[in-house]
Amino acid sequence: MFNLDWLLERARWQKRLISIAVDFVGLLFISVFAIWLRFGDTVFPITDYIIAVILLPILAIPVFIKMGLY
Repeated sequence: MFNLDWLLERARWQKRLISIAVDFVGLLFISVFAIWLRFGDTVFPITDYIIAVILLPILAIPVFIKMGLY
């Protein structure tokens, strides 16, 4: 179904960078989803929370690195 040979052939630093990028995007999505769940409506003032949405992955990725997840 999926051919992941291209990923397995990458160097360790490239796989780590891909993992960090996927986590960054996932954290952005999760923070927006959490705000959406909090308000219970699909229309919410994202501009009021944009700083928190952007800061979440910026602060979380170094914590993940410090904990040895990468």
